[in-house]
Amino acid sequence: MVLLKSLILIACAWFIFTRLSEIVTQFQQFVGIFYNNGFLFWLSLGVVPVLMPLNWFLEAIKWRLLTRHIQAISIKESYNSVLAGIAFGFATPQSMGDYFGRMLAFSHKNKALIVVPLALGRAAQMLPTLLFGAIGVWVISNQVHMQTSLYVVPVLLLVASLIFLVGYNKIEQFVSSLIARFGPIAQKLKAISGVDIARIIGFSFLRYLVFGSQFLIVMMVFEVEASLFIIVSGITWIFFAKSVIPSFSFLSDLGIREFSAVLFFEAFNIPLAPVLAASLFIWFINIALPAMAGLVSVQRTKF
Repeated sequence: MVLLKSLILIACAWFIFTRLSEIVTQFQQFVGIFYNNGFLFWLSLGVVPVLMPLNWFLEAIKWRLLTRHIQAISIKESYNSVLAGIAFGFATPQSMGDYFGRMLAFSHKNKALIVVPLALGRAAQMLPTLLFGAIGVWVISNQVHMQTSLYVVPVLLLVASLIFLVGYNKIEQFVSSLIARFGPIAQKLKAISGVDIARIIGFSFLRYLVFGSQFLIVMMVFEVEASLFIIVSGITWIFFAKSVIPSFSFLSDLGIREFSAVLFFEAFNIPLAPVLAASLFIWFINIALPAMAGLVSVQRTKF
């Protein structure tokens, strides 16, 4: 087991550090920004890394609520579980490794049972992504004169409403039909109360506001030449796109985030260099750094 853990640690570290070196050059043209600005610039930019632990702390609270009927874990164990999931997900397409990282905090008999709460947690996080993402989709659709602008917002709102209804009002009926087929897993899902689901959804919205605020601060600091409304709409579009477009890279959502950012802001003839720099900076703070911290969690976890 020691050898297995060491191999996993080395593999994850290799993926993280080799891929980071590939994008360092993309920041070099922005070195002048950091040298030519004063205290207020650094103070504003410094808020973003401070918000990162809060972002994943909210996810840890959600994860603890989702899994407490399977196995009671402390908030520290939940936080480490989330970080381990980020590290494993960083090195796998579609963040498939997230499950394998998070399951390390659970006993052998409960590892398979966390699939359902993980899926439910992701569905809850999709609610704010779809609701706010409708704004970004509508804005870019109007800008490029797409016919979809007439119906895409109602469709997204309908999908978000359906997710809420299934997750909150219809969960008992849905689970009852699964109990006969999936037994223990469905029983654990049924144990999640409506109050817990409401809390989980609430924390999902808070998380969205936190990482949305991070992105907005960086966009403003990097002097993206656009109105506040366009910047906010672009952020909601980016989060929407990276959530619905499949990712096949070994760098979490890196690439999709930049592609969606270029697609949106180019439609408004906005200079792309600061937009891409902001996007890469957010990826580094919210994904790469937690993934490195997750490696420590993996090393300290008993298999």
